[in-house]
Amino acid sequence: MAGTEYPEYIGERQDDEPRLYGVKEAAAALGVRGQNLRVVSGLPEPYDVIAATPLYRAVDIEALAALRKRIGLQKPAKLAA
Repeated sequence: MAGTEYPEYIGERQDDEPRLYGVKEAAAALGVRGQNLRVVSGLPEPYDVIAATPLYRAVDIEALAALRKRIGLQKPAKLAA
């Protein structure tokens, strides 16, 4: 739009914004299939929900994955960096 100025950071995640996982990423981190994610014990409430998927804070999913691994409920995650 003519005359509209946008901040320089548009399109970049800011330090105070959480990393988010969709269903596919959350399921991979937890060692389950996407369709089984909703029945995982201890699954946190989504951070937000968009039309395509619930969004979970990565830190919450990673903490749950560490707990599940510690008590023997999951295989190591295979996430792309």
